[in-house]
Amino acid sequence: MTTTGTLSASTIASTGGAAIANTAGRNAGVITISTGGAITALGNVSASGSAGSGASQPGGNAAAVSLTSVGGITAPAATVTATGGAGGTGNANGGNAAAITVSNSGSGAISLGALAAQTGAAVGSGTGGTAGSISVSNSAGNLTTGTLTTTGGASANGGNITLAAVSGTVVAGNIAASGGAALGSSSGHNGGTINISGAALTRGASTITANGTNASTLGAGGNGGAITLSSTGAISGTGAISAIGGNGAGANQAGGNGAAVSVSSTGGSVAAGAITTTGGNGVAGVAAGGNAGAITLDAAGAGLGITLASNLGAVGGSATGGAAVGTGGTVLVDAGTGTYTQNKNIDVAAGSGPITVIGDTVAIGTNTGNNALATSGALTIKAKTANRAMSLAGASAFDISGAEITAIATGATGSIVIGDTASSGVLTVGNNIGLSGKTLTLNAGSITDTGTQLITATHVTLNANGNIGSSGDRINVAATNLGVNTTAGGSAFVATGAINMGVGTAASNVTGTLDLLANGAVTQTASTGNITAGTLKVQNSAANSPITLTNSGNNAGTINLQATSAGAIQYTDVNGFDVAAVLTTGNATLSAGATVTQSGAISASGLALTGTGGNHTLRHAGNAVTTLAANTGSIDFSQAGALTVGTVAGVAGVTTAVAAKIETTGAASDLTLANAVTSNGTGDAIVLKAGSSNAAGTSTGGKLVNSVGASGIVASAGRYLAYSGDPATTTEGMAGYNKRYNTSSSFTPGGSANMFLYRIAPTLTISADNATRVYGDANPVFTGNPTTGLIDGDTDASVGVYRSTSAVFNTPVAAGPVTITPGATNSENYTLVLNNGLLSITRRSMPRVTGITAYNKVVDGNTSATLNTGGAGFPNLVAGDVLHVATATGNFDNPSVGGNKTVYITGISLGGAAADNYTLMDPTATTTASITDLSSFAGSFFQTPTLPPVPPQRFAASGLTVADANALLESSPTASGGGSGTTVKVVREPTDQEAGLVTVTVVSELVTAGKGFRFSLPPALLAGATKGAVPVEATTLSGRPLPAWLRYDAQAQAFVAAGVPSGALPLQIRVSAGARSAVLTISQAQGDGSPARRVIVERLPVEPIHQPG
Repeated sequence: MTTTGTLSASTIASTGGAAIANTAGRNAGVITISTGGAITALGNVSASGSAGSGASQPGGNAAAVSLTSVGGITAPAATVTATGGAGGTGNANGGNAAAITVSNSGSGAISLGALAAQTGAAVGSGTGGTAGSISVSNSAGNLTTGTLTTTGGASANGGNITLAAVSGTVVAGNIAASGGAALGSSSGHNGGTINISGAALTRGASTITANGTNASTLGAGGNGGAITLSSTGAISGTGAISAIGGNGAGANQAGGNGAAVSVSSTGGSVAAGAITTTGGNGVAGVAAGGNAGAITLDAAGAGLGITLASNLGAVGGSATGGAAVGTGGTVLVDAGTGTYTQNKNIDVAAGSGPITVIGDTVAIGTNTGNNALATSGALTIKAKTANRAMSLAGASAFDISGAEITAIATGATGSIVIGDTASSGVLTVGNNIGLSGKTLTLNAGSITDTGTQLITATHVTLNANGNIGSSGDRINVAATNLGVNTTAGGSAFVATGAINMGVGTAASNVTGTLDLLANGAVTQTASTGNITAGTLKVQNSAANSPITLTNSGNNAGTINLQATSAGAIQYTDVNGFDVAAVLTTGNATLSAGATVTQSGAISASGLALTGTGGNHTLRHAGNAVTTLAANTGSIDFSQAGALTVGTVAGVAGVTTAVAAKIETTGAASDLTLANAVTSNGTGDAIVLKAGSSNAAGTSTGGKLVNSVGASGIVASAGRYLAYSGDPATTTEGMAGYNKRYNTSSSFTPGGSANMFLYRIAPTLTISADNATRVYGDANPVFTGNPTTGLIDGDTDASVGVYRSTSAVFNTPVAAGPVTITPGATNSENYTLVLNNGLLSITRRSMPRVTGITAYNKVVDGNTSATLNTGGAGFPNLVAGDVLHVATATGNFDNPSVGGNKTVYITGISLGGAAADNYTLMDPTATTTASITDLSSFAGSFFQTPTLPPVPPQRFAASGLTVADANALLESSPTASGGGSGTTVKVVREPTDQEAGLVTVTVVSELVTAGKGFRFSLPPALLAGATKGAVPVEATTLSGRPLPAWLRYDAQAQAFVAAGVPSGALPLQIRVSAGARSAVLTISQAQGDGSPARRVIVERLPVEPIHQPG
């Protein structure tokens, strides 16, 4: 039916006719009514199928109904039906329902009576028909209907319903879109969806139902259909809304799921009756419960709030046989900036689903069972406005009072969350909060309290985008587990009893300082309860209670851990940290993954440093540790007091990968190794210092005591340096080390040797004896008094004692005496007192000069000879020295002519730069030359006028000339007075007026073999004196004492020679006895058996001979 104007019609039907016996129901025809104007009057409209007749005869199908207008539809009493016909008998299918569509595209209201689009009921094991649907929409006016039904017939699902009034109010009667009843052994059937929207929704007491149905005897429950109510204005109504799941039936059949219900307004208040989205139950065998649907009440847009006058239920279905209980639905009630009001004894139950309540004001009525907000999931109550001030049992506009906390205390078995993580407002705890056994989370911009209020719960988490409490007003918590988080540099100041850090699997992260004052043991949840903080300060006021924060995920920039009495402290950090303080009379264990520094003292009975990547530099002056242990990357630890390396908390000794430096700075503080110090580092891998504030030279005070022994200090790839006071009091326990005395702790030796360095400053006195050597000889081995001052088993050899001089083999005699300087290599650093000696250099003996020759001459009546010294040789000359003959006198043996005559050379003296370094032992020599022209002067010695004048003779006091003496020596007087191997000849007898001349010849063997010899004085010399009455005097010709090797034995009246030096002969001496004297010439017989070398008398005594009396 179509018209362009206003349409008014009475009843319109296109139903199928009644079926005849044993035939299927008749199908209805399609009805379409469309007008370009309004429909002002309308009777009932029906396009339903008829029922089947007889066994197994299906019902007829309904046909679609369409009502379309431009100006509205006004038919408040008209019903519109498009239902399927029921099946016949036996096992018969129901007929299909059809769609009912009503729309108005112009201005004007839609007002209709009841609308129904149900499927025909099936019979027996027949199946229900296909669900129909209802859609009513008005683009510019109100929409009012009676009841709306798309409930499925037996064995059929419910159909969908849509009501939409874009700019008008929707008012409807009861609305049902539930599934149909299950038959036989079939499962329950699903409800259809319901979607209602308008500028306002006014429901009154009308109900809305989209439930799944229960299974019959065997099958799963049907699922509920989703229900959505949305409006730009107010939503009101007290009628119940239900989208539950049906129960299962029979063994192992799960309950159906509830569906979501959403009631939301963007511009008005929201008031709803009871809302239920529970899941169906599993009832037998292993049957799971159905899940509940979500419930959403949203009035955030208008800020006019939400009032709950009826219960909300979104509980999952129960289960049997150990199957899973259905999960609760999420409940969200958002009152926007308005007030969330929950009337007295109104319950909101979400099973395991979370409940979230949002509003800038909260008003929760008392609840008899304290189940106002019941969930085992999270219960969150928070303000809509981010900077809204909040309080608990306080006075803020958003306040959850003590009574409200009580109202939710029993039902909220999951976590209770107050405030939003994005909040910037302050949350004030105005009174004690008692939520024993609960999990409480407070979120705020900052958290404070009034006075000293106590928050009691099993698990407490405090989250703030600023500070939590203050140093003078902590937030007091009585809980088992605690989590604390801040952002924006916020710090947290919390007081607790015994506490475990970590709620569930959550960590704590404080961007500023986490300052925890505990009155009991402090622990953390393994692996997950990690603490991240700029500064972590934990003070435990309970005696002997530990602080145990050993998660490897901890990360604090600074730590300050203080336990009372012997409470143990354990802290582990993924990175490094600074120690502001560690205080306990028990043990402390610090484990780090990077660098550890110190700005405050560590005071502990035992300190263990661990962590493979830890590099610990702990040198605070206030450190006070009794026992130190480590197993880490490196340590550099010092303190004033005595320290023992031992075992702490299972860590034995000190083991490092890089370096171990341990120091006691106190003057009297010992460093004791009860366990080993081991390092795998290179270079100065281990440095141990005891009493390091003592200066070098202070032997007393702190010392190193290695009680471990040879394995007490092990530097496997580097060296160790151990500083102590005195080796006498130090227990080294090691072998193979170097040592150094008079050493302060600041000194670092070079090299790579292991060393003990002592403060003691021993003085080592080293002396050098005087020594003498002959020019040209090597220096002798210098000696000295025994070295004094050696300690600790040191010897001359170990400290490298030596004595040296600058003199070399050819240092001149005149340069002496030369200093002999004692010293030592002294790697031990003794203080040295050195007493020098003197090296005297004596002249080197030159036995004779060889190679002097004489020129031949013509007889001249004298014995003088002209010498040639150019070929002179100098036996025993030092390499490099150059000498020449400075003086020498030659005389023929007589002036007579002859060939190869003997020339006597006397008065030989040395010349040259080195001459003063030699003593010429024999200044005489002989050679041969000839005196020619014998025919002119035969036998004449003195009468040739052509000869040069004879040199004047020197005369002795007796009148005997030197020439006379030499002539007499040519004679051969008888021998007298010789001993074995000696021959004594009297050349001239002494008288009282003239001196005698005597020769003594000694065989070479007695001289060269060092046997010595002796000879007696001639009797004529002694004739004038009785034995012993007149003393015998013997001197050199110059009047000096006899040489040491020759002496006169007065008792034996004989001369005794012993150890005659090489070159000492020939020798001339003067002997006197009373008025008589004689010149004795002692010479050595030649080794080839020839006569003794001739001796020339160079001078005679010139002193007068005194007569006796």
